[in-house]
Amino acid sequence: MKSYRGAHLDRIWDLALARLRQAERIVFVGYSLPPADIAIYHLLQRSMLAAPTGRPRPDIHVINHTDPHASPAERTMHEDAVTSRFRRLFGPHVSLDFSGFHGQV
Repeated sequence: MKSYRGAHLDRIWDLALARLRQAERIVFVGYSLPPADIAIYHLLQRSMLAAPTGRPRPDIHVINHTDPHASPAERTMHEDAVTSRFRRLFGPHVSLDFSGFHGQV
């Protein structure tokens, strides 16, 4: 379990939360929201719950990479798992691209 405590880190987490609460668009590049990353998950969850009243949810774009050497079943399993994690947190309107980053967004 990583430790995310300390005065300097607390300030960074607070600033990140404030920025996320005001975001109109959030883009994740190369990040799959792994289940072990509990601190990031909770930060993102708090930002959605603490957004200003009446403010629309931000557009969420995920650009990820699927190993081209993986079998079709492995690629599907990876993409389904990543899709499920992001949609569970942000809802069904998450935009996902598994071709890797090529200057999108």
